[in-house]
Amino acid sequence: MRFFEAKAYGLQDAGNPLFPRKESFRKFWVIAGVAIAIVSTIVGLSMLVYGPYLRFQSIDVTGTVTLSTDELAMTVRQELATKNYWILPNDHRWFFDKSHTEIVLKDSFPLKSATIVKDGATLKVEVVEDVFMIAFRSGDLVYFLDPNGVIIREATPEEKATVLVRLGEVPAPAEGERGLAVLQTDTPVIREKTAIDHVVGDQVFNDVMIENIIQFGDGLRSLGTLPKEFVSENVELPWFAITSNKAYLILFDALENVDTQLTVLKTVTDEYFATQESPHYIDVRFGNRVYVR
Repeated sequence: MRFFEAKAYGLQDAGNPLFPRKESFRKFWVIAGVAIAIVSTIVGLSMLVYGPYLRFQSIDVTGTVTLSTDELAMTVRQELATKNYWILPNDHRWFFDKSHTEIVLKDSFPLKSATIVKDGATLKVEVVEDVFMIAFRSGDLVYFLDPNGVIIREATPEEKATVLVRLGEVPAPAEGERGLAVLQTDTPVIREKTAIDHVVGDQVFNDVMIENIIQFGDGLRSLGTLPKEFVSENVELPWFAITSNKAYLILFDALENVDTQLTVLKTVTDEYFATQESPHYIDVRFGNRVYVR
């Protein structure tokens, strides 16, 4: 025992017995420094996560045609107010659940797509609506009809200009001038030949006529004919004169079988035009009986 005690004593650092050792002080400051670093890290991370520095401040919604940008932005704000994993703020740039918010938008509104991009403190939301509208011209006014033939709103000046430019009635704006509105390229345009007064909420056509107009327009495009306007002499009747990229009119019945009328039209254009000059009109409204003039 004396041997081991002496050996252990010899391994100790030499020191003056009149002065206390400083080891305990060094350990204290090391522990204090580590504790301060840990606390500082926790506080710093808490400030970054729960402070205002990395929060989204604004929402920019683009691509709407019929939907309200305010309603779309409100839905996004409601998602930003939620928590991820019960504790992490969803309006934080690090923790924002972009995919879930895009799904919520598509479930809440009639959208083909919703794309969200983080741009600093701004969330940019670009949507593509899944609402097929029909432009309806009455005199100098342009309205939009829903698939049931009901007027849902009046076109903005930009939307009206887009329709008129597409029809070739006015030139496209020069570079630097106010741009055109973005409308679907296959949006049908119906024109009332004799204008009467209309208000939002009026049902101008029924849903069957609207559906057949859309289908007939798609069928014309498949035949290489690009429809411009479906002109109605009387909105109480289902008969339309269609102007297109062809020199002749196409007379169409929006309550008769669309496939039959398209088949008759194709037969006429394939066979009749091989030996005859382009007519003034082709009337396919009466089943297998076709009138060409």
